[in-house]
Amino acid sequence: RQLQAGWVFQATKLSDAFSFDDYLEAQGEDTALLFWKKENGDFVFQQHRAENLPAPGHILIAFGPPSSENRQTAGGPGKD
Repeated sequence: RQLQAGWVFQATKLSDAFSFDDYLEAQGEDTALLFWKKENGDFVFQQHRAENLPAPGHILIAFGPPSSENRQTAGGPGKD
């Protein structure tokens, strides 16, 4: 049902300017972080352990409703 509602897979690269805390704050509560890819190519599946959190350079893969920016660029509400 989520796919029919327009949910998408999203990739977000963390940096010194956009941290994991920033990511968590920016995401809606419905977005599910699935895994992340480390700079060395390793994949880490979602865990709730403080010693194994995403860091700058890691790419987060999540599934959730599209952001307002994605909806606009995809022809959703707000696009002329």
